Amino acid sequence: MMKCFKHGYFGLAASLGFGLFLANPASAAVRYTFTAFSGPEKNGEQINGGGFSLTVPSFLTGDPSFPAASLTNCSISTTMQPTGGSCYNQDFYSNPRRDYLGFGTDTTLNPLSWTYYNFASGAFTAPGTYASLPTPGYGTGQILVELVADIDTPAVPEPAAWAMMLAGLGLVGGAMRRRSMIVQFA
Repeated sequence: MMKCFKHGYFGLAASLGFGLFLANPASAAVRYTFTAFSGPEKNGEQINGGGFSLTVPSFLTGDPSFPAASLTNCSISTTMQPTGGSCYNQDFYSNPRRDYLGFGTDTTLNPLSWTYYNFASGAFTAPGTYASLPTPGYGTGQILVELVADIDTPAVPEPAAWAMMLAGLGLVGGAMRRRSMIVQFA
């Protein structure tokens, strides 16, 4: 009976010590990857490709705007500039009826302008791939919303996790100290 108790005691101590790794799951972020297929004509110029990626700590709500410096892989191709113009601020709008994306671009014929893309309400707040809704005067494209590991903010154990780890190590130490040694002579 005592031998079983010691082994159970050791297993409990080891599992409490290992609890540190399970107590603090990795944090996640949300990545938005937008792809523009086309846009309405403005001043004789039309978007025929482009997009960007944006990683933020949580799902977008409200009406946030992001400068070009916060984007990755931002590109634009137009009928007048096949090699592309520059990206500008990207605007997101959410309301109960629709979610909108303002694809900000800077081209020769349309400096600092936006092409709007219309998505179903809630598209920015749930993982998935969403195609833009066919709406006259709006562009066509899609947005991929996905949860990703947040590499910018590494997980730091909370005080409760440290306490659990120390308690587990104490139990392991206590179990090792109380273990009786049996010496046998052959």
